[in-house]
Amino acid sequence: MSRPRLRGAPIASWRTASIVSAGLVVVAIVARLWLTRRMPTPWILVDEFIYSEYAKSFAAGGHFLARGGVGPSLGHIYPAVISPAWRFGPMSTVYEVAKGINVVVMTLAVIPAFLWARRLVSPVYAIVAAALTLALPAFVYTDALMTENVFFPVLVLALYALALALERPTLPFQVFVICTLGLAVAVRVQAIVLVPIFVTALVLKILLDLRSSGTRLGIRPAVSAARPYAPSLVLILAAAAAYALWKAAQGVSITTGLGAYAGTGSNVYSARDAFRWVVYHFAELTLLVGVIPVSAFIVLFGLAWAKRSGFEPAERAFLATTAAAVVWLVIEVGIFASRFSLRIEERNMFDVAPLLLLAFVLWLHRGMPRPPSLTAVAAFVPVALLLTLPLESLLNISILSDTFGLIPFWRLATRLSGGVNDVRIVLAAGALAAGIAFAALPRRIAAPLTVGAVAAFLIGSSYSVFGAVQGFARGLDGFTGATNRSWIDDAVPANEQVAFLFGGAVDPSAEAKILWETEFWNRRLSSVYDLGQSDGQALPSLAASADPRTGRIVLASSTTPRYVVAPLTLKLVGRRVAATSSLVLYELRPPIQLGETVDGIYSDRWMGSDAGLTRYVAHGKKIRITVSRAAWGGPDVPGTVRIDVRPATVATSGAPTLGKPTAVRTWTIHGGAEKTFTLPAPAPPYRVELHIDPTFSPAQFGQPDTRQLGAQVEFGP
Repeated sequence: MSRPRLRGAPIASWRTASIVSAGLVVVAIVARLWLTRRMPTPWILVDEFIYSEYAKSFAAGGHFLARGGVGPSLGHIYPAVISPAWRFGPMSTVYEVAKGINVVVMTLAVIPAFLWARRLVSPVYAIVAAALTLALPAFVYTDALMTENVFFPVLVLALYALALALERPTLPFQVFVICTLGLAVAVRVQAIVLVPIFVTALVLKILLDLRSSGTRLGIRPAVSAARPYAPSLVLILAAAAAYALWKAAQGVSITTGLGAYAGTGSNVYSARDAFRWVVYHFAELTLLVGVIPVSAFIVLFGLAWAKRSGFEPAERAFLATTAAAVVWLVIEVGIFASRFSLRIEERNMFDVAPLLLLAFVLWLHRGMPRPPSLTAVAAFVPVALLLTLPLESLLNISILSDTFGLIPFWRLATRLSGGVNDVRIVLAAGALAAGIAFAALPRRIAAPLTVGAVAAFLIGSSYSVFGAVQGFARGLDGFTGATNRSWIDDAVPANEQVAFLFGGAVDPSAEAKILWETEFWNRRLSSVYDLGQSDGQALPSLAASADPRTGRIVLASSTTPRYVVAPLTLKLVGRRVAATSSLVLYELRPPIQLGETVDGIYSDRWMGSDAGLTRYVAHGKKIRITVSRAAWGGPDVPGTVRIDVRPATVATSGAPTLGKPTAVRTWTIHGGAEKTFTLPAPAPPYRVELHIDPTFSPAQFGQPDTRQLGAQVEFGP
């Protein structure tokens, strides 16, 4: 395949560029492999757990199951790609191998980016494009078991194939683009947006061609120019018709093909909210790539629109593809965010970042053209976009998994005395500086300075993002309370399976995270029984219920597991095999019997206004209750503590009820104080209830904890 004449370069130069770029890829892979070893545990939950379950199932039997059943429909290509990792030994090795596969596969995105650059710029700038692509913060996703690792290279490849087909509409190229489009949709259904991208890019390419040749725009010339692309359009229409007929034969809506996102096609969206979030997403994408590449693209597209612009077919195909991809992908993601997440979903649109970086090096290669009026627009638009971002509502912990471009500024807000207000000033000043550099730097120094500035921004952002994500993952790792992550696998015989009893914690969200992390690291934890409260993610589980009279647990399954893991708030009658600070592994004999349950107490022993203990099995004639604010060093908020001990009975209706108090104690608790009450215990079952009024929130005194707290509580015999 010949390169455009204007971009021609000695073969030796391209050979050198290819070798240098390959070296950069190798260095990037080695560096990323080293960094992945510093990520202790999955941190995007529940997605990483689901993908790991599918990969484990596929490696074991060729199916995509979660907990042995059908889970959410999130796509199967990515789990299949990482499934070889599950053929290795302990989960620590599996995790590292899976992340290693991520690194290699995601870095492959540089190959189509470099090949694309070869058709547009000189060898030196092709190397620059490859290096800038490798510096994108998005590569931190190699530390997560997420489909982004496969979708990124596949989508870049599909867009490159589209540009090739637009430039040279031969049948092989058109078949190639349709195949890559289908592959992208198979990886992630979001790629269905490639259909409008294809059509829009085709229209733009035809218009740019007609403008470039000086041909007057009209229906007849446009139709004539579109005729060579008929095979692609026919293939797309045929695929759409076949899909519609298939769904009609099934008797289901065509939106069911969206899998877990089927609901997005039937929801009502607010046009105002959608527009607002689309603008936010354009702004964040501008920030993600360092502002200047967006300005460069605006100038290039404006110049290409001019009559007899002198742009070559490869350049016009690139600009048409980039414009269509950026606009449609941002619109798709922005509309979704306006209804379902209310945050910027960068991880669903960063895939077009390499195209904007290519636009940047193309602008440099063409001598940094800066026509006054067009340059003014190109410098102003990014600044205006960035000023629309509502940083007060965006800079929070929710961006850790979705919006890498804002993470450095979120971290900066915690270090500046003025917080978000100071960050807004920094952001505006940085965007203004980028605009001035783009528009006014002398050409003799503009290329190295702008390349250096964009590279420094991308590398600095990547460093900040990795640090934030690593810190979050470490906190999540410690949150489970396990010093040995595979403690269950190590504690039970090799042929035994373990069940998890879910629904005993005061914070279901926190308990769910502990469950997913524990399941991920322990292969023998194979089933989950929920006591009327699932983990909220449509994952397969088995029903369980507790008899309020006896504390016996009735399971929906016909067999009783020998080994059961339960939170500390659910103490079972059986042999304690192993434990962490939040979970206990029991060896049981049927039936499963609750010894006691605790409610209203968080994992750090703090309660709110109410907490209680229900005891089903005799545990001595006395019961101790320790109530403490020794861990609170803030302002004193005195609270009245009331403790009641009552027999637990069952009414004639079958509902649990309480008898008259057998013991009552009251006390006023102050900051730093602690007291242990020893009360007579009635015959089981009985209940101990604590009430504290008023409570306080650490957030009232400048701390991040927003809970309403009463005291830390501990029950003893």
